[in-house]
Amino acid sequence: MDVSRYDRIKGILFGLAAGDRIGGPTRMAVLLAESLADCDCFDQDDVFRRYLAWWNEDGFDTGPVAGMVFSAVASGQTVEQAVKNAHRDLEGMTAGCNPLHRTLPLAMAEFIADEQLAEYARQESSLTHFDPLAGDAAAAGVLLASC
Repeated sequence: MDVSRYDRIKGILFGLAAGDRIGGPTRMAVLLAESLADCDCFDQDDVFRRYLAWWNEDGFDTGPVAGMVFSAVASGQTVEQAVKNAHRDLEGMTAGCNPLHRTLPLAMAEFIADEQLAEYARQESSLTHFDPLAGDAAAAGVLLASC
């Protein structure tokens, strides 16, 4: 059966919503999708600005790692400092699944070449999670969703 791109996009979004009972990672996925649509490219800085603005306004269920990063950036740390400090403060336990949930819109962006998907998923993951395993899981999920 040949599944249309529209059906795949719909499946990704419905799957995210069904799998995320509270909504934070799904909201972050929507913010990523909006950034991709508005910028017509993957722009890490734009994505993080959107995440932080949402978190500052009424963000919820960001997960402990992303929440620590957003709080630290809101207090004046750079993103890079905040990510490293969260990794240190959590004693290296930053291989969470939040990036896997929120990066799936990358698979929907027709302007992203297949060979760039994994790298962009890793870059997006690094906005909050220092452990490369979080980025690898996100990359695997995005690649599976793009098939």
